[in-house]
Amino acid sequence: MRRTLIPISIILTLLIFCGYQYGYIAANYSCKVYPNQCDGEGSGDDRTSPTVGQLIIEAASFLLQSNSDYQLFLKNYENSADCGIDFAVFREIIDNAVENMERASLKYFQTWEISKCFDYDPLVLEKLRQFDYEKFQKENNLNPAIFQEVSNFLKTGNVNSIYEKAYNATDGILRELRVIKASIDSGSIPAIKDCWRINQKYLELELFLMYVSQVFFEI
Repeated sequence: MRRTLIPISIILTLLIFCGYQYGYIAANYSCKVYPNQCDGEGSGDDRTSPTVGQLIIEAASFLLQSNSDYQLFLKNYENSADCGIDFAVFREIIDNAVENMERASLKYFQTWEISKCFDYDPLVLEKLRQFDYEKFQKENNLNPAIFQEVSNFLKTGNVNSIYEKAYNATDGILRELRVIKASIDSGSIPAIKDCWRINQKYLELELFLMYVSQVFFEI
């Protein structure tokens, strides 16, 4: 009998994520806390530097594309039980996942750095402090542990640290992807438990960033 390598929960989670566009899912709207940083006119004295909002969208695009590449890798891993292993295909897919995660990590680092240059909007901070996080979590059936982390950042007005977390998380996933890439490049299939762990980290990060978006959209 054919072995099923990828848990069905992965498939269900993917279906959930397919309902969103990257421009609106991963920490978007959080730029509202920085005055004039959600428009497309650029920032800085010459108005040519990207805004926080622009960087967030670019980072989210690369993050979700890297995850899409990784899901394709998992699909091929799953199918290898029946169809065998084509290392050339595996190598191309994982290379794409690594490249897009490198770009995502860089964009989140840039977002973290540039956001330090701007003061918070006190009106937005007050809305974040007054927001009923517990009610919102229950009404939307959000993951309690992940949303608790989100609320800890937002209710104290610590928005900048969200981008720091996103950078550290993408950098961590990138390091693990490179280990997978090294296995594929050497002609070895990585252990499935390592693949599961990376997949979980992708999903946890995307949920965290999506919850940030949901709160800012609500306020």
